[in-house]
Amino acid sequence: AGRNAVQRLDTRGLGCTAPYSIAPTQNGIMFANQSGIYRITTGLECQYIGRRVERIWKEEIDKTRIDDTLFGHYYPLESQYKLSVSFKENGTYYPSNTLVYNTIREYTADGYRDGSWTTYDNMPAIGWSNMLKQSLFASPHGEVFTVRNQGDDSDYRDDGSAITAEATLRALDFGSSGIRKTVSTFILQFRTALKPEQVQVESAINLLDHWEVLDATTIKGRAASQDSLSTTETPRVSVIRFVSNRRKGVYYQLRVRNNTIDQGLDLLGGSVMVAALGPQGTLEAADT
Repeated sequence: AGRNAVQRLDTRGLGCTAPYSIAPTQNGIMFANQSGIYRITTGLECQYIGRRVERIWKEEIDKTRIDDTLFGHYYPLESQYKLSVSFKENGTYYPSNTLVYNTIREYTADGYRDGSWTTYDNMPAIGWSNMLKQSLFASPHGEVFTVRNQGDDSDYRDDGSAITAEATLRALDFGSSGIRKTVSTFILQFRTALKPEQVQVESAINLLDHWEVLDATTIKGRAASQDSLSTTETPRVSVIRFVSNRRKGVYYQLRVRNNTIDQGLDLLGGSVMVAALGPQGTLEAADT
């Protein structure tokens, strides 16, 4: 009686071997080691946060000098944990990329859900700092840069050219990895008023690294004239339908690209028109 309770931190033998990667974040302390990126939660649990970038971590990042080449930082204004890493370029490793983990999409009320990961290139950071709303980083050449956050369209510009954005979605088997399916249409929703020529969507089947550009058409959601029921206001969401020539496969995967100057890309979600194929390669009536 009268003694403080002892709290035990069980990390299952996982420690931090990259001391500069440590950063306090919204829901705990993030750190990295040779096996990946982890977080110590406020409940003193060790969570594996880097599962979504595990392939990048194992195949593309230099971990021979992990103790002095990884630099972590938390940017509270955007709820982002940034980890500067060395990627392999032209046969050599150079600190030019940053893995960014966004904690906004994390949920705990109905069960834990991971946040989102993004890779920034052309960001050779070897140290980070916050100053009010500014996020600054230092380069290996002794230069200091700030991340542009003016809140206007120019945030999506790199000097006089656009910043290319690319999102590769995970492969889908639609609940059954043992049968082939046929996919007729991909329908994607974007927050901004995009035109089909401003975004490029590609598809790959059966986990192959061979991508095909999809044909796009815009689904109109606005009435041409007032009829007391519809609205003629400019829509804030664009719905674009994409069609592929290769429709049969077990797994389907999408890749979304955008390099339109002064135009951000905000993918809200999507749906797929899919049907199962029977043993003879014909559509099953009950699954169409």
